Parts: sequence; structure tokens; C-alpha cells
Amino acid sequence: MRERAHTTAILNDALTPPLKRLRRYFSDLVKVYGQKGPIPGCMMGRFSLEVAAENAFLRKLISASFDHWQHTIATVIQQAVAQKELPAGTDPKSLAGFLLNSWEGALLRSQAERSDAPLETFIRYVFDGLLTKESRRKRATAA
Repeated sequence: MRERAHTTAILNDALTPPLKRLRRYFSDLVKVYGQKGPIPGCMMGRFSLEVAAENAFLRKLISASFDHWQHTIATVIQQAVAQKELPAGTDPKSLAGFLLNSWEGALLRSQAERSDAPLETFIRYVFDGLLTKESRRKRATAA
């Protein structure tokens, strides 16, 4: 429960710009679920791989958890759009899904390699590339 309060505090911090909040959120996840963290890996990811295919009830619960997580991230992305950190045409739900899916893939790779490098690559490419103003400007002028 303490972790949920911490997450809520980060993502709802109205004094911090939305994209900075998202970066901090994912950086904190690396500290908890990365190889040096107290809980390496993701329990929902593990359940998805090992249990969801065999149990429809658990599959629905896992899917609902991912949907809630995606909605939480999408809310922050919508705030980034409202504050003009992201273009008006940004689809918060789709972008949140992409971030969540990419994060989960990086976590799986991190487990396979016993390294935080995939998680650090996720952070770098998303927040120093994909979501930077310069990157968005280049995509807008190319379109």
C-alpha cells in the first residue's frame, strides 16, 4: 500500500510537469523492479506469461490490472497534452499502452539478462528521444 501512495504522489504532483512525473515514475520503477531492487521483475508480467493462458478468471483480473495501469499513465499523458508538452493530436490511451508494453518488454529482457540495461534503454529512448520537444518538432515538420 505504501508503494501505491508513492506512485499516486508522483503521478498527481501538480507542481511538476507531466512528462517529468512520468520519467520519475518509471525511474522509480527501475529502483524497485530492476535487478538491484527488492522485487526484480513484474508479478503481473509473470502471471501473464505463466497463468493467464490457462485460467480465464485470472486472465480477466490481469487484463483489468493492465487496463487500470494504462489508464493511470494515460491520465498523465492527457495532462501533458493539455499543458502543450505533447501535440494536441496525441492519443493518450494508445501512447500509454505503448509505454506500458515497452516497459513490460524491457522488464522481461532485464530478467533474461540479469541487467538493468534494458530498463535504462527504455527510459533513455522514451524520455530523451521519443517524448522530447526536439523529437516531436522533427516529426511534426516531417509530416
